[in-house]
Order: sequence, then structure tokens, then C-alpha cells
Amino acid sequence: MPIESKIIKQTLVLFAMTLLILLINVDYMAVNTAMVSISKEFDTSLEDLQWILSGYVLAWAVLVIPAGQLSDIFGQRLLLLWGVGIFALASIICALVNSAFFLILARILQGFGGALFVPSLYVLVFDTFPHGRRGFAIGTLGIGAAIGLAAGPSFGGVFLKYFSWRSIFLINVPICLVSFILIILCVPKEPKKLRDRQVDVQGSLLLGGALALFMYAMNQINTWGLATPFFWGCFALSSMSFAAFLKLSHGKSAPLIPEELFTNKSFVICTIGFVVYSFSFSAIIVIIGLYLQNLQGYSAYEAGLIFLSM
Repeated sequence: MPIESKIIKQTLVLFAMTLLILLINVDYMAVNTAMVSISKEFDTSLEDLQWILSGYVLAWAVLVIPAGQLSDIFGQRLLLLWGVGIFALASIICALVNSAFFLILARILQGFGGALFVPSLYVLVFDTFPHGRRGFAIGTLGIGAAIGLAAGPSFGGVFLKYFSWRSIFLINVPICLVSFILIILCVPKEPKKLRDRQVDVQGSLLLGGALALFMYAMNQINTWGLATPFFWGCFALSSMSFAAFLKLSHGKSAPLIPEELFTNKSFVICTIGFVVYSFSFSAIIVIIGLYLQNLQGYSAYEAGLIFLSM
């Protein structure tokens, strides 16, 4: 392949993947801005409202690690196309639903779609660019994520000012379509199976169960309280599921999470730091969004501009 054509293809792949990173961050932040509008239309409680956010994140968390293994086995192209397609379909459903319950279900489906394409996205960019340009490519993805986080609230505020909250989901569709077409055109087809190994179904179920129970317990603290057996029961089951996952993974030739990662100090420290950052950031975004609009009386547009400075 001529060097000019190769560079053009690399640039288009990076553009498509940056669009997806931008999309997933804009969507996450914009929905936070729309929570008050959604609650008024559907007359929902805070407990129901928080599942519009938590359902998405829970689905994403449960599937993202198995999706990485699926990408290793069946290829980045296939996982990207499926993930983007599911995300676009779920976005359309989110814009059409007529109840909070169905919106939560659609958000869970959207989380599954996002989880499918995110691991493949990073691997594809890493494999597409030569060693000397990988730092630039990964940095570009970081810029896309940062712009998405910054623009999401103000973007959502503008759309809520002039349109319905449903438009926040509909805008995802053309972005997904552009990315989908670029993936088809620029990412070469792969063999049906890249590696001769099976998906770790048991590990995926145990790890997914541990994450789901933990997040469900944390999400229900406001309803159950810390002193109830329901909370501690979910927490205990989550711990048992994770312990079973670790025991099952020990000695496997292709575990869901390589054992050496748990003894890699740099990986562990960075992971703990990222978890603390993500928890703090997400909690602040949700609480301040409700505070600014419900208690201070700011419009969604004004709240979005306030978030932009952060």
C-alpha cells in the first residue's frame, strides 16, 4: 500500500474512533443534564431516576472486560460494528420510549453497545499506528474524551433549551452512522476466529455478577440504608462471586483477567486512582446537576454552562 494511502486510512480510522470516544462521553454527560426534564415528563422518583444513569453504567461495567476477550477472539472490526449498531439502535429506542421503565431498559442496552466497542476501539488504534505514532494516536483519543466530557453538559443544555430531551439521544444516530461507514471502509475484514480459544463464560458470569451486585447495593443505599440485611447481603454475595472468579481464573491458560496484572504495582496503583477519580467525578456530576436545577432554579442550559467550566 502506498505510504499516502496508508496515512489516509490511519487518519480515517483515528477520526472514527475519536468520534466514538467523543460520543460516549458527550452522551454520558448530556443525560445528566437532562435528568430533571426526564423526571418531570415521567413523574419519577429519585430512586427510579438514578437507574437511568446506573443501568447504563452497570451494563457497561459487566460487559466491558468480556468484550475485550471477545475482541481478541473474533476481531476488533466485528465487535466495533456490533457495538456501534447496538448503541445506535438503543439511542433510537431511548428517544421513543414513553415511560421511565423502558428508558432504563434502553439505557442498559445502550451500555451493552458501548461496552462492546470501547475495548476494540483502543486495540484497533494501537494496532493501526506504527510504534512511533501510537502516543499521538492514543493522545488524540484522550482529547476526544476530554472534549466530550467538557461539551456534554453544555451540549445537552442547548438541546434542552431549544428541543426535547429526546433529541440528546437522536443526535447519537448520525455520529454512529458515520463511524459505522468508516469502519466498514477502512478496517480490513478479519478471519471469523482470530484465536483458537473459547470465551471464559464462567469467569464472565462470576465477574459480572460481582459487579452487578456491588453496584446494585451501592445504588440502593438511599432506599435500604446501611444497616439493612439487604445491603450487606448483596455486598457479601458480590464478594463471594469475586472470590470465586479469582479462584476459577487461577491456573487457566486464557483467563478473563491475566493473573500477573494483580501483581503489577503500576497497574494496581493506576487502577485505584482511576476508580477514585471516576467515583468522585460521577457523584459530583449527578448531585450538582440536580442541585443546580431543582434547588437553585437554574435552567438546563445554565447548568450546562456551569459544568463546562469544571
